[in-house]
Amino acid sequence: MCKYFTYLPLILVCFVLSCDHSSTTKMNSSLDNMETSEQTLHHDVDNTEKLIQILSDYSPGTIIKLKPGIYKIGQSMTLTKDIIFAGQGENKGDTTIESDEPSAFIIQGGNIHFKNMTVYANFKGVLPDNELKKGTLLVLKGALSIENSVVNANNIPCIHIRGDEAKAGITLTELKNGSSGIVIDEGGLCQCFPMRHS
Repeated sequence: MCKYFTYLPLILVCFVLSCDHSSTTKMNSSLDNMETSEQTLHHDVDNTEKLIQILSDYSPGTIIKLKPGIYKIGQSMTLTKDIIFAGQGENKGDTTIESDEPSAFIIQGGNIHFKNMTVYANFKGVLPDNELKKGTLLVLKGALSIENSVVNANNIPCIHIRGDEAKAGITLTELKNGSSGIVIDEGGLCQCFPMRHS
C-alpha cells in the first residue's frame, strides 16, 4: 500500500505522519554530534566539480558548506554515510543543487541532512512504468533530515520514502512542482512540521 500526500499551498501548523519520535530524536542527536565533533571533515564548496569530487568518496560525518550558487550535478548521487549539506546563503533559494535525473539524491544509508538550500530534480523526460518509484529525494534506507529548505521536482514526487528502513524528518521546508509532495510506501516513517506545498 502506498500513501500519497499532497499539501495545499499554505503552511501547516503541524502534521505528524508517525508517532515514532525516538527515531527523529536519535537522528537529530547524531546530526548534533556530527556538527560538534573535532573529527568531522568540513568542506567549503563553491563549484560543482569540487562537490562531485567530495561526494564520490566522502567520510562519514562530512559537512559540506555550499556557497550561494547553482550546483548542476547532472546525475543522481547515491549517499550511504552520514553527511550534512548546509547552504551558506541568506535564503534557502540562494544555494541550489540541481540534477537532470528523476532523483537528485538516492539515500541508501546513514543520516543525511540538508539545511538552508534548494534540491531540484529538473527531469524533463517521461518515466517508464517500471521506474515510477522516484523522487527528488529518494530514501531507500537510512534517515533524511531536511530543514529550512525547498525540494523542487518536475512532475515526480518531491520526496519518496520507500521501505521499512527508510525514514525522514522534514521541518520548515517547501515542496514545489512535484506530482505529489511526499510519497510514503508501507513501512516508511516521516515526521513533518511547518511546511508548504505549491
